[in-house]
Amino acid sequence: MSVALEILSARRIEAQASLTRAENERSALEAHLETAKGRIADATAELADLDAALEAIAFPTTPKDTSA
Repeated sequence: MSVALEILSARRIEAQASLTRAENERSALEAHLETAKGRIADATAELADLDAALEAIAFPTTPKDTSA
């Protein structure tokens, strides 16, 4: 009985350590995901700015003559 208890206790300790490692990995991945989301937002905003600048160069607006 004592041997079985020791084996189960050792397995529980290993399982707890595995759970802790998995939780730490999840936290690291969540932080990485948030960083990636920020980079995506920044890149999307930069693309929109560049698209607007390219459009302004490609299709310049001419001021309307309001003297008439």
